[in-house]
Amino acid sequence: MTSVFKKTSHPVRDFLFFLLIIVFSIAVRHPLFSASSLIFALFYNGVLKNWKAFKILAGLMPFFVVLSCLNPIVSHWGDTVLFSICGRPFTKEAFFYGLNMGLTFVVMIQWFMAAGCVLTVEKFTYLFSPFFPAISLMMSMILRTIPLVFKRAKEIRQARQALGIKRDIKEVNAVFASTLEDGVFTARTMEDRGFKNGKRTSFLKYSFGFWDFTMVLLGIALCAFVIYGINQEFFAVDFYPVIKAEKFWENTKETGVFAAFCLFALLPSVECLIRK
Repeated sequence: MTSVFKKTSHPVRDFLFFLLIIVFSIAVRHPLFSASSLIFALFYNGVLKNWKAFKILAGLMPFFVVLSCLNPIVSHWGDTVLFSICGRPFTKEAFFYGLNMGLTFVVMIQWFMAAGCVLTVEKFTYLFSPFFPAISLMMSMILRTIPLVFKRAKEIRQARQALGIKRDIKEVNAVFASTLEDGVFTARTMEDRGFKNGKRTSFLKYSFGFWDFTMVLLGIALCAFVIYGINQEFFAVDFYPVIKAEKFWENTKETGVFAAFCLFALLPSVECLIRK
């Protein structure tokens, strides 16, 4: 299901969704908003069967804790002093500010993980090659090279183990030598096929179908509500000198805007499940 979705969904629509959801996650620092965004990002990764995102989430937890505790050590703003470290105040406001920063960082990583799963190299090239051909080619080759290096390293290691050869620095040399040779062959092949001569075309054709049109219209409507809520400061939160977070669930209009964000974040997951 996910492979079909990755190939059929239009790159422009996918790019706009991830751009907007990441911008919303950065622009709105309300803890409940960020926590909801994290849940939807994890759910989307689960729908895409991108289990690597959950492993990375577990690896980010120590960083999350360190960042939360490091901010009040560096910053001493805030009126509520919990205790002192070497005569310097450790404030509640600075701690929760660091906690919120760490949560925002984790949310961004999770959405980027989902974007890397949906926005494949082919879609990336399709999007940017008409405007930035050299940059898009370079980025696509970099994105291709990274997994290729790991795959080649595994193959060489298994071959050396089969021959009874112990691991040493020559294994690394073999990996990089074979990768560079592939790069030379690719460059020569592209030159022989007339790269940079004539108008660039894509080997993939994406049509803006019914699902793309429907999701874009629905997404625009929901985004309009979210942008309105941000302009009205429905999700305002202040950490200094004391913590003041807007209780937007007590107001019908503000709750509706938050629901619009939740629906927008759920759109691609729901589409994946419907088209399964």
